[in-house]
Amino acid sequence: MSPPPVRTNLDERMGVLRGMMERFFEMVHDAYSIAFQTDRIHEAVEESANLRDDAATHAERLAQELLLVLTLNQPLLQDLRIIAASLRSVDVLERLARHARDIAELHRDWQERAKEGATIPEDVNTGLHKMHNIVLDLLVMAQACHVDGDDVPVEKILTLHRELNETFSVTIEHLLEESKSQVAGREGRLLLATTARRLERSGYNLMRLFDLWHHAKTNTWIRFESGGK
Repeated sequence: MSPPPVRTNLDERMGVLRGMMERFFEMVHDAYSIAFQTDRIHEAVEESANLRDDAATHAERLAQELLLVLTLNQPLLQDLRIIAASLRSVDVLERLARHARDIAELHRDWQERAKEGATIPEDVNTGLHKMHNIVLDLLVMAQACHVDGDDVPVEKILTLHRELNETFSVTIEHLLEESKSQVAGREGRLLLATTARRLERSGYNLMRLFDLWHHAKTNTWIRFESGGK
């Protein structure tokens, strides 16, 4: 007969895991926050790269701790779903840190290619910053779920995600209408389009985090494509 689950210190271990998850979210949020600091872009690139490396290391430690809890404590029901959701979220958060680093590097590369007189068109710049702000808002809400245990604000995140996707489409359309000289040539246009795509992918990955947490709390999945119904 297999030994019974070790329930000792499970709540304490779960508290440690929440602390590690909180730190993970903070690193990702910091990486996105500095990604658009164009006035100090080279420092921002270095900082975002360091944060991405730190996030990768933190992801390994967090995954090990989560597996240790599964092995030693054998959590049941909601605790088990939370551990499973956290394990799957580790990869998503690490990918978000990578997207933030990429955005900083794309801004640096665009500035280095921009000739005298070339600027990011106002409509494109507005769209990119709007998408960036939505990503930050979604990150804050995702942290409140995974760290503080809040319920997923389904309607609010669906509205924000829809707004992000609409802004992405409009921004790409504006970008295609601009002359090459205005956006630093074909390569410059590609860099700006890739920046928009990274932000759009960031939103997609954040919705995965919300879906994982909603399942951990309710044992049901959110069908985001159909408005959560």
